Amino acid sequence: MSESLPAAAHAGRQEAARHERGHTHAPLKVGHLRAAQRPVVREALRLGCNQITDAGCATLASALRGGALPALKTLDLHDNPASHEAQNAVHAARSGLSA
Repeated sequence: MSESLPAAAHAGRQEAARHERGHTHAPLKVGHLRAAQRPVVREALRLGCNQITDAGCATLASALRGGALPALKTLDLHDNPASHEAQNAVHAARSGLSA
């Protein structure tokens, strides 16, 4: 059974990082490099119950306005200490984003 794309990309990034730090003597496999270079398409991001504050929401809103996660359609911020205004600002940063 093959690894999912995000798992393979994560494994590839980890293996490449170990090589950069000199923590492994095993040969770096081409598959690891390819997996590390594949973009991860994230359509839903569930960040509920993560202690995200107003400052965190402001940073997230700024990143979304800057084009981060272009395929994102759903963002869940429930049960975080951020104010409703801050959470609404995150959703307003990207048109069409649902909660």
